[in-house]
Amino acid sequence: MADSMRARYVVSGIDDGSNGSAGLGIARSIRLFEPNALIVGVGYSVVPSALHSEILDEMHCLPDWDEVRLDTWVAQLKDLASDSFLIPGLALEARLLARELPPSARLLTPDEHCVSRLGRPAERLSRLLDIPLPPSLDAHSVNEVSRFLRRREHGAWVRGELGGSQWVDRTPAALRAGQRIEATWGTRWYLEEHIPGQACSIAFAALDGELVDAVFMSTTEVANGGTTWSGEVTELSGALRDRLRTSLSELGWNGGGDVELIRTEGGELRLIAVKPTLPSWIYGAAAAGLNVVGSLISGSPARTESPSSAAFTRLVVESGTPSVGAGRLQRAGDSSPTGSRDRSATVPAFAKPRSVTEEPEVDHPRDDQATERLVEVLEKGSYETGGGSGSFAVDTSDFARRVARMRETLGPHTVIGYSVKTFPHPGLMTIAAASGLVAEATSQHELDAAVRAGFERRDAILNGPAKWWPTPTAAVCGVAFADSLDELRMLGDVGHRPFPLELKTVGVRLHPSFESRFGVEMDTADAIDQVAHQLTRTATLLDATWGIHFHHAEAIIGSAVWRREVERLARITRVLTDTIGSPPAVVDVGGGWHAEDFEDYCSSVAQARELFPSIRDGATRLVTEPGRVLTQYAGIRFATVLARRTDASECDVVVDIGDPEMSQAMTFDRPVAVLLDGRWTPLRRGTSRVLGRTCMESDVLLSNVDTTDLRIGTKIAIGSCGAYDYSMSYEFGRGSAHG
Repeated sequence: MADSMRARYVVSGIDDGSNGSAGLGIARSIRLFEPNALIVGVGYSVVPSALHSEILDEMHCLPDWDEVRLDTWVAQLKDLASDSFLIPGLALEARLLARELPPSARLLTPDEHCVSRLGRPAERLSRLLDIPLPPSLDAHSVNEVSRFLRRREHGAWVRGELGGSQWVDRTPAALRAGQRIEATWGTRWYLEEHIPGQACSIAFAALDGELVDAVFMSTTEVANGGTTWSGEVTELSGALRDRLRTSLSELGWNGGGDVELIRTEGGELRLIAVKPTLPSWIYGAAAAGLNVVGSLISGSPARTESPSSAAFTRLVVESGTPSVGAGRLQRAGDSSPTGSRDRSATVPAFAKPRSVTEEPEVDHPRDDQATERLVEVLEKGSYETGGGSGSFAVDTSDFARRVARMRETLGPHTVIGYSVKTFPHPGLMTIAAASGLVAEATSQHELDAAVRAGFERRDAILNGPAKWWPTPTAAVCGVAFADSLDELRMLGDVGHRPFPLELKTVGVRLHPSFESRFGVEMDTADAIDQVAHQLTRTATLLDATWGIHFHHAEAIIGSAVWRREVERLARITRVLTDTIGSPPAVVDVGGGWHAEDFEDYCSSVAQARELFPSIRDGATRLVTEPGRVLTQYAGIRFATVLARRTDASECDVVVDIGDPEMSQAMTFDRPVAVLLDGRWTPLRRGTSRVLGRTCMESDVLLSNVDTTDLRIGTKIAIGSCGAYDYSMSYEFGRGSAHG
């Protein structure tokens, strides 16, 4: 058949890295539906590339995206599609075509009006389709990101409005990923809760707002890059099809598209994104008898009368390519290879919709509630300090309030441990001891410091891998939790233990269900039997009762995971109780709670009490070590401005403290106050920074602040500097060091 008699289709975005775009799948679907079609492939890499597939009649290789000139690219695509139907395989191409070319019957892709409504999170489409979105956060402060992640048991996705995504479960990783997405895609980023479940998708075709075809795919296997490798497809029907038809009509959709979904463990759907291109698995549906691409080019559903299967698996198909020598093709003077790239990592400047630089909020304090309390404490002078610039103060009233609230919530048979490593401030430790707290120490040095502050040595709790360091002449404590079976055996071996030991309870630390260097694993019946045997033997030799302990910082794993781990602790404790024949004398649920999570801490520990019947009966004491949630807000650090650093747009200031005094400075936003005309007032948001006194590039104490009123000699106060800000301070830049 002469070429002039054959329908001609241009399919762009043929190559897109190892996971592939929809390009080749679209071409294969066209060939399956219309064997005599003339198919032209457009890609951006010669090798390795699907452009060499025998499915294609012609191939056109354009420059890589970082070399593309927009006007030339538009002219090339327009020329190629002058007598052809054009179907883009990349979302980036679809957005550019919508922006640069007017709607056309031969341009099988949504127009700009439609594409502009597809940004993530897809709130408009969520309402139209009546499919809820996962919980998300469109805010970038350290505190807000940290708070969001701590409440997500399964982590979250950092996503850009137009593209780019990365799974995270830690605040620093989220902020780094967001910065990369901003730089790459030129859009804001947001956090979206990861929803465990099955990946699903709706591939559809519409012409001038009329739904032509739609199939529903359930993923059964994913590729390494997260794309569908195997799946099952069915024709979309029922109410969901009706809502999709209404949505496409309202948008005036023309071309193919993809609705990405998650089916939860409860069978409910959640909307992830709507994309202006067909999915990469689209040929799998065609092979299973549901040819959405055929429907798009014919205007009516394309079906195989007797499909061999409703399921598909994608295959790796080798094809011959031109030889480029022993290595990958390189341009002269360019040390980087020119092979296929991940298109999400190379977005040209002309494709970015706008600058992501935004004016800061300058009319509000950094944190209303925390800042107001800091100003109130400073104005009343209700803090203890040695005086002088750079000095450290303690807000004892906040500490007393939190202890009282804990006692009110946690009830009887609950012991509150004061974590010495977290905040070894002598004055506050003295107050804690007088308030009836017990010392929790991880070394003999910490224990000695606690005793000097007034804690009872015989009530102290010892934890960690080096609790007997430095080796004591005689060890005395209330409870000691072994970090390994070897240590548990050592404690019961009087002949080889390097010190005499007197204690009331000996226990073991439980290894969590995830990776950790701490604790004893008890995931099998044999492991639990071994622990029970050794625990019984050691407790008998020491004339002590037994206990069990779990600790992994909630500030890191989040409250949902913390509660799950405590439930696991309760299950294992029940088995140990049955095996040993008596309940534990002590159950220690650890701590490490984030400073913001005080109320969540109180309710979670109260819930934990109910998991252990022997605590309710009074046979077991519950120990909790709140850590930073008890002491973070108690610390205040004072500083004086030493210098100003002004440029055209902002003014940073240097102060007389730095990383040595605030090594955790950038882990979360702090309330800050400035002393102006004899009164403390909130330091407001802006575009500048407060820099530390050292010569380290990373020594930045505060960012996004308004330094207009900060002159040389001005004093500021930074709140929430207790806990590890204090305990991890170090000597640096003072002409001395700890040897």
